[in-house]
Amino acid sequence: MGRPFIHMNCASSFDGKIASPDGSRLRISGPWDVERVHRLRADIGAILVGAGTIITDDPKLTIKDDLIENAPSLTKVVLDGAGRIPAASRFLRTAGRSIVITSSLCDRKWYMGMQETAVREDLDLVIIEMETGSTRLDIPSVLTALFDRGIERILVEGGSEVIWEFVRSGCFDRFTIYFAPILVGGKGPSIMGGSGFTDPPQRLIVKSLTMTPDGGVLSELILNDQ
Repeated sequence: MGRPFIHMNCASSFDGKIASPDGSRLRISGPWDVERVHRLRADIGAILVGAGTIITDDPKLTIKDDLIENAPSLTKVVLDGAGRIPAASRFLRTAGRSIVITSSLCDRKWYMGMQETAVREDLDLVIIEMETGSTRLDIPSVLTALFDRGIERILVEGGSEVIWEFVRSGCFDRFTIYFAPILVGGKGPSIMGGSGFTDPPQRLIVKSLTMTPDGGVLSELILNDQ
C-alpha cells in the first residue's frame, strides 16, 4: 500500500458539532466512548492530530492507565506546516516518541526553538521537514514519510481541518464517528472543515451503526470505492 493503515475517529453532537459555538472545547464523549477511544489508541499504537488541536486543547496524547492495563506508549504525530505549536506542549513530555511534521516554509525561529528545547530537556522528538511550496502539507507525502519510518497504523483524531485533508485526499481506510445524544447548534467547528466538496460530494459506505450504552450512536464508514 505504501502508506500506513488510517483509522479516523471523532466524537460529535447529533448535529455534527465537535466544539462549542465559539470554538472552545466541548466535552462530548462520556465514559463509554472515552474507554473505546483509549482501546483504539492502545491497539493502533500511533495517533495523529493537527496543530490546531494542540494549540486549543494542549492534550497529553496518552493512554489512560486506569482504563487500559499495561498500556503501551504512543507514537504521537502532529501536523504543523507553519510551525505554530508551543515548545511547552504537554504531549512532548509524555511517554513515547513525538513526531512533528512541518514544511520547509515553517517559522525558522520556531524550528530552532523546538530543536533547542528537545536537546535541553532530552525530549524524544523528531521534526520532519517536508519540501513544499506552501505551509499546507500534502497528506500522501506525509504518510509515505511516516511509513518509511516504520509506522504502519495511525489513528487520526482531528481536528476538523485535518479530517478534511484526509478525506479530500482519499487517504483513509476506516472512519468511526461517535454521535453523542446532545445538540449544540451555532456555527462552531463541525466534523469536517476545509473548503468542502462542491460537485460531487464524497460518497461513503456505512458499514455499521451501533447504539451505544449511553444513548449515542457509533457509525463506521469507508470510502465508496473500497
